[in-house]
Order: sequence, then structure tokens, then C-alpha cells
Amino acid sequence: LKPYEIKDLLDLWERVTFRIFGLFKRDSRTKVGDYTRLAYMITNDNITKNDVIEEFIKIGLDYPIDNAVKELTESDCYNGWENDLKYFLYRYEEYLAKQQGENISEEIWEKIWSASPSTTIEHIHPQGPLTPSWKDKISNRQDYVDKHVHRLGNLLLLPPNINSKAGRKSFGEKKVIYKQNYLKMMDGVISKKDWRRQEIEQREKELIQFAIIAWGDPVKE
Repeated sequence: LKPYEIKDLLDLWERVTFRIFGLFKRDSRTKVGDYTRLAYMITNDNITKNDVIEEFIKIGLDYPIDNAVKELTESDCYNGWENDLKYFLYRYEEYLAKQQGENISEEIWEKIWSASPSTTIEHIHPQGPLTPSWKDKISNRQDYVDKHVHRLGNLLLLPPNINSKAGRKSFGEKKVIYKQNYLKMMDGVISKKDWRRQEIEQREKELIQFAIIAWGDPVKE
């Protein structure tokens, strides 16, 4: 395999692997025999790039992207998934930057990666008891609110400890904080006049479409 082919295949490895272990949340024993066999083939056999692609497709066959994104829909994407969420949103930021012909801010990302998820993951609609400024944005019932605040569409990243400043402030006040600690993923949030259930659902759909692009089945050339 040539160096440029190896880079392409590493990208495919990430695509299939995060789908299985990140989106489907499978443990490290999953498909271990298939990964080991493929590693042996790459190391010892005269295998082509398309052969490897075919093997990756087989490894991911039991974990199709359509089912993977169902795991993210109307689900708790925070508790127990914090580190995977950080990676998911990192890749989303990278994707948005690439669309604009730019690179992500390495300085900001070094701070985010080195910090714990609890200090970098922001709930746009806050957790906990409803305050007057957030009353009825999702519901006036706390149990119903609790089902929605951890959804993918309500979560974004902020530099360490900035999310504590945002806290339970009103949406207007939060937008000021987001603008001061800018990441491209904030554009779609800042542009909204209000933040209610429908905004959470719309952003969730956008993030799921990104996931399909980023971790969908690799296509053989």
C-alpha cells in the first residue's frame, strides 16, 4: 500500500470504528477477531486498497449508519457518552470549518481536549429546576424537560469552565457568551431568536445528517 492509500484507509478505519464503538456504544470486544484478521492481511498479504475497503465494509455490515443514528435520536447523548460526544462535536466543528475553507482553532481545542467533559459540554437549555426565563420553552413539567435537555441538539462545546458562566442564564444572555467564545458550531444557535423544543429537534436533525456523512458506510472506488 502506498502512503496516500494508507491515509485514505485510516480515514475509513475511523469511519467504521467510531460508528461501532461510538455511535452504537459497543464494548472493546466487539469485532476484535475481524480487526485482528484484517490487520494480519494488511501486514502479511499482498492486499490492495479496494480489498481493505471491502473488509471494512464487512466489519461494519452489522452496524449500518441508519441504525446508528437512531441511537442518537431523541436520546440522552450526555450521560455516559460525554467523551464520545466531545469527539463527535470536535469532528462537527472540523467539518464546518472545512466547508468554509478554514481550519479549527488548535488553541481552543487543546483546552477542550485537556479538560473534563463536565467543564466543556454546554446544555443550551439548562438542566435542573426551571427558571422564569426558561419556563415553557420545552414544557412547564420538569420530568418532560429532563427528557429533552440531554438530546444531541441541545448540546455544544465551550472552552473549559465557560459553560459554568453560561449556567442557567436566559438564552439571550447565553448568546452573548457564545459569541465571546466562538466556535463555528455556535452559528446555528446564535442565529435563533429563541431556544425551544423545536430548535432542539431541528439542530438534532442537522447533527444526525452530519453523522451520516461522517460515519456512513465507506464507498468502494
